[in-house]
Parts: sequence; C-alpha cells; structure tokens
Amino acid sequence: MEGWGLLSSVCTVLGTTVSIVGIGGMCTIRASQAGDSSFHAATPVDQSSSVVYPVIVLRVADSGATEGSGPGVTTVASMLGVDRPTSAALCVWYSTVGVPATGVDKIAAHDGVQDFTNLGISKPKFVILGATRTSGKISTKVNYDSVIEEDEYFNVVVSKVAAQVSGKRLASSAQDSRVVLVRDTGRVTIFDDDTPVPQN
Repeated sequence: MEGWGLLSSVCTVLGTTVSIVGIGGMCTIRASQAGDSSFHAATPVDQSSSVVYPVIVLRVADSGATEGSGPGVTTVASMLGVDRPTSAALCVWYSTVGVPATGVDKIAAHDGVQDFTNLGISKPKFVILGATRTSGKISTKVNYDSVIEEDEYFNVVVSKVAAQVSGKRLASSAQDSRVVLVRDTGRVTIFDDDTPVPQN
C-alpha cells in the first residue's frame, strides 16, 4: 500500500493535506509504496521544505520638539513599530548620534552648546517592545537655552532587536533573525524658539 510518513515535527499529514505546526525547522515528508505479490516495493522518496519564521519589519519614525525656555528639559518620543506582534517581548537596542546637534552625557549648562542627552554611548540602552504589541517609543531629552540659532537635529539609531535570554536583556545578544530593520534611524529635530531682540 502507498503512504506518507513524516521525518520532522514541524508539520503533520492528514490524508493528502500537509499542515505546518511549528517554525524554525525542516518539514520532510516521505512517500512510500509497499510491495505485494505482484509488485516490488518502490524506493521511498523524501521531499523537504524549510519552515522559517515570518519576517517582522521594524521602523523608527522622525520626531521633534521646540527647545523651550526651561526650567526643565523637554522629553521627546521617537515612535517605533513592527508590522505584526510577536509572542514574546523584544529588546530594541539603540543610541543617539549628534550631528549637527551636540549631545552630552549630563546636561550641566543651557548655553546653546549642550543640545541633548546622549543615550547608548557610554552604556548600552534599550527599550522593551512587549509581547503582542506593535508599537513603542524611545524617549530622549532636549535641552533648553536662550541662544538664537538655526534648527538642529540628532538621530536615534536602532542597532539591533534581540529576544530576551532567560528573561534577561543582554547587550551581547545577537540580532533576532526574524526582525528586519527597514528604517533603523529616526531624526529628532530641535526647533529654535528664541527670537531676536528688536533693534531701535
């Protein structure tokens, strides 16, 4: 008699229907034909297909804020999102890149030189994109001043997206192969709101 056999656990066969029940492996199906008194047995034939994780696309959006006049700094949210939710939380690792705006590790003055707080430079930084969620945000801080200047900007750059390891967030974790960074950089524009003093 003829039959179908499975050599893997990521798929099942019912009749002539193959169903995918797992991901991240090979689905191998073996077709066989037993012999009888009239016919010799046929040589089994295997057919394999790779069952891979669906691609998850991540993008970071641009944002901006008016620098303001104090007394506190301004928090700016750079939104990020994926095109489909995941069953487990993801760690989104990022850093800030200051060109032409100037970033500092700690804001100590409001002189028009220290424009924003560096993140992810001296110490790795991440945000968690929770399981089943499709959007999150990266928060950065913009300094205030009273200096008349051009609008400036800095970038928020996602370096990798990694799964948690035993519930831990490790900077050494590898990029999750399921996630593609289609837009890994979001621009944060600092809008100057200082006006010149009228001249008589």
